[in-house]
Formats: sequence, structure tokens, C-alpha cells
Amino acid sequence: MTTWPSVWLLFAAMVFVGTLWNVITVSFRQSVIPDELLGRVNSVYRFFGWGMMPIGAALGGLIVVVVDSFASREVALRVPWLVAGACTLLMFAVAGPRLTTAKFAAARAAAAVDR
Repeated sequence: MTTWPSVWLLFAAMVFVGTLWNVITVSFRQSVIPDELLGRVNSVYRFFGWGMMPIGAALGGLIVVVVDSFASREVALRVPWLVAGACTLLMFAVAGPRLTTAKFAAARAAAAVDR
């Protein structure tokens, strides 16, 4: 994938999925977290979400430096994207089976009882 339309298409898909993820997670948190704790929970979520970005950038740079020592620069600049994709698939494989509709419904029901 070296043409700009394919890169544009993949970035558009990434932005769409990221937006969808944010809407779903914020809506779910707002439905199950008590109002008096919602600000704290959101701040912790944001801390880990945004706080990992500089660490990810540093790891991406480190991957490029390491791969650049034995492969071409073009390959080295693509490897962090492949590693990120592999990590995302791994997280999905681990978390996907655990994130069931029944568990979300149970969490919403428990939150409704507590309110």
C-alpha cells in the first residue's frame, strides 16, 4: 500500500472506528457510573488514554531505530504501524469474547439498582 488513496482510506476507517469507540465508551460510562464519581472515572480514563500517546510515540520511534539498523528506511517506517495493528488484533482477541451484550446489560441493570 504505497498509494495515497489507500492510506487515505485506512486513515478514514481509523478515524471512523475511533469516533465510534469514543461514543460507545462515553455513553456506557455515563450510564453505569454514579454521577458523583463520573468526573473522576472520566479523568482516569483520559489520563490513561491520552497519557499513553507519548509512550506510544516513543516506542514507535524506538521500533523505527531498531528496524532501520537492519532493514531499509521505508520498511522501518512501516513496521510501527504493523506492530500497532498486531497489538490491536491481540487486544481484540483477548477482550472481544469477554465484552458480551449480557455483561453490558448486567452492568446497566446493576447501575439502575444502585441509583
